[in-house]
Amino acid sequence: MLFYLFTTIAGLITTYLSFVTGYYTSSIGVFVFTLAICLSLSSIRQLIRTSYLTYIEYIQHRRVKKQYERMKKRELSYQVSYPQQDSSTPLAFSATDQHDK
Repeated sequence: MLFYLFTTIAGLITTYLSFVTGYYTSSIGVFVFTLAICLSLSSIRQLIRTSYLTYIEYIQHRRVKKQYERMKKRELSYQVSYPQQDSSTPLAFSATDQHDK
């Protein structure tokens, strides 16, 4: 992500300097100016995409972590409520064992 940030900044600086100095009026300057604009736009697009995907991954990780913590609390409360039960079987399997008998 830092790569895209730096290339975006470099492309914007190059575009700005090319425009301010009037370098874009020469034949090679048009090429450099166009290349700098393309570099900036492409890097901004990738930076936004990478940031968005990182954010989505973080949100999913946080959601799974909360679900796991709720499951652990539920299992712990079950074990406290029913201490005579065998605590080696997880809570998810204890409900199905009753129906199988």
